[in-house]
Amino acid sequence: MVGVFIILLYGIAPLAGAMQEQFAKLFQQRERSRSSASLEKNKTKYEAMNVKLNAEVNKLKLSQSKEGRLSSLYALLNQAASQAGVGFQGLRPNTEEEYPRYVQIPIEVSINDGYHKIGRFTNALEKSGSIVKVESLLMNAPRLDQDKVHATLKVSFYIMK
Repeated sequence: MVGVFIILLYGIAPLAGAMQEQFAKLFQQRERSRSSASLEKNKTKYEAMNVKLNAEVNKLKLSQSKEGRLSSLYALLNQAASQAGVGFQGLRPNTEEEYPRYVQIPIEVSINDGYHKIGRFTNALEKSGSIVKVESLLMNAPRLDQDKVHATLKVSFYIMK
């Protein structure tokens, strides 16, 4: 009798342990599946909220007066200049052009600084998150033995309607 009990103990114990591990794995998979479905549901909800918020922000930007838009663009230019370590010599806005889907706001920027700093400035504008196009970039070096160059950039900002 004791021999049968020992055989059963050694034969059934490993099977019971394996079944317990299998149940634990199945339970973990079920929990992962639930959390995955929840994440997918929340992702869709947040993406829809993001689209709505972006639309509202664009409406607010367009509802600003011309001066308000210019003020926002000057702030953006100043932020890019401070990131690049550049100082402006002058800023001159040109006439806004309105199209069916967007407004184009051209601004002429004059800078007297180092060649690489001017490059960092255009890079900072590019990374600003706004739709920006450098229409032209003219550089003059008054003297070859100096590091500073004079640059005139014609930059256009585009605001979607």
